[in-house]
Amino acid sequence: MSRLSLLYACAFLACIISPAAAQTVNDGYQMYIGGYPIAETSWSNDCQGIAHDDNNWFITQTEVLWKIPVQLDLRTVTSSSPGVIRRTLGSYPALTGYHHTGDLVVHRHNGVDYLLVPLEGPGLLGTIAVFNCATLNYITHAELHNQAGDAGWCAVDSAGVLYSSLQHASFLKTYDVNWPLLQSSGILSTTARTPEAMLDEAGAALDLVTMQGGEFAPGGQLLYLISGFYDDSGGLEEREGIHILQREVQPGGAVSWRRVAHSTRGIGGHFDFYYDPGFPTYEEPEGLTIWNLDDGRAPGIRGQLHAMVSDNDAITGDIDLKHYTFAIHVDATSTCQSGTPACPFRTVTAAANLAWDGSELRIRSNTYSGPITISKRVRLAAQGGIVRIGH
Repeated sequence: MSRLSLLYACAFLACIISPAAAQTVNDGYQMYIGGYPIAETSWSNDCQGIAHDDNNWFITQTEVLWKIPVQLDLRTVTSSSPGVIRRTLGSYPALTGYHHTGDLVVHRHNGVDYLLVPLEGPGLLGTIAVFNCATLNYITHAELHNQAGDAGWCAVDSAGVLYSSLQHASFLKTYDVNWPLLQSSGILSTTARTPEAMLDEAGAALDLVTMQGGEFAPGGQLLYLISGFYDDSGGLEEREGIHILQREVQPGGAVSWRRVAHSTRGIGGHFDFYYDPGFPTYEEPEGLTIWNLDDGRAPGIRGQLHAMVSDNDAITGDIDLKHYTFAIHVDATSTCQSGTPACPFRTVTAAANLAWDGSELRIRSNTYSGPITISKRVRLAAQGGIVRIGH
């Protein structure tokens, strides 16, 4: 029985799910599974953004770049830890005048990884600087001519198109990049494309405040954005937090992005992204990145989506790095019910009721009551042996 037909069959009759069904990663990273580190660290003060290549984190503070091997504990790592590189903007003469980094991204072209860092400076256009991922050596930089003064984040889709935005945005700024020229000559050449509108769930214009970060899920059809500011007043929750936008192609070929999911802030739910702006904590959303770390090689960290909250009070420079997964867990022997790895649902029905497009139901081997009805794009995956539903 194919995986697709298995999903439909379970809605009407008993089914058996084998562990071999779970092989790929989905793209709906909405289940909050905890924060780590939640502490002051060597890299956390004025933290701005986060990215990765296959084996390393890349983190920006306001005027500092970090490269940190994934196997090191982010809570205790320092600039002298093995494999760590720490460079200040002042160590790059070509970047004189820039004083603020943003949420960065790694893009691979023709087998080479490039680190793209957005930069801002007084009287300067928003700029993208390119660095060598292995050494953090400077390669080049180029101004974004449609972004006067603003370049708080950047992302690159699966086709190599560069995305960014103004600080307050209802459109995404897009740029073609001549990647072969960068690779052959070390020159970053960008050409502005037509801006792409952001829409809310109902199709109306979506206006986000204080854009902080963004990254594409694998495949490029979903864009994860994060927004918000440390001293924002109330009433802005709809325009802040984590936003998941889906690519839509309009008649005539125009591209827009419709929000399909939005985090909550302190009111519960599985997709919670809590931060506390204003006095005395002055907490602020910062960057995010997508990296599947369920293999356990990052100490204290699991999940696929990793999003920052920075503490901007005058006392400490704490960071809360929050982690999210696409997986909803089910275990008939669970003593609690939230769907997280530590607190699975006891029934498949409860997990199916929570499921969203791009999620996966990870079901511990046992027999569960049925039938179940699933109307979302989900996967069913057995863990620890055979799962029987409706037997």
